[in-house]
Amino acid sequence: MMEENRDLKFKCEECQADGCSPLCKGVAIAFAVLVLIYDIFPVDLIPDSVPGTGWVDDAAATLLAGLNLYQHFASDSKSKTVKIARYVKWIFGGLAVFSALIIVFLFFMGIVLFEG
Repeated sequence: MMEENRDLKFKCEECQADGCSPLCKGVAIAFAVLVLIYDIFPVDLIPDSVPGTGWVDDAAATLLAGLNLYQHFASDSKSKTVKIARYVKWIFGGLAVFSALIIVFLFFMGIVLFEG
């Protein structure tokens, strides 16, 4: 079991060096499909009825999925644009998670009032 996890880790590290393996590309496609389902599905982390912020979680998820697809399917995996996309993806993803945590915290503290 430990050997399989180590092999998977090395395959993902190879994605960064020599282009992506079919496994990593498949995971990127699956993530993009799940994000599209999330965008279409009416139940969200932040309801769309909340003006402005209701669409932020959809936009963040879509942007992250798009950057992830670009990173895994770019023809030159060592190019600067792929590296920039990787950094933007992680920075933006971290900000999105942090923002979601703040909104959930405010919601539970009773500061944010959602009208449904």
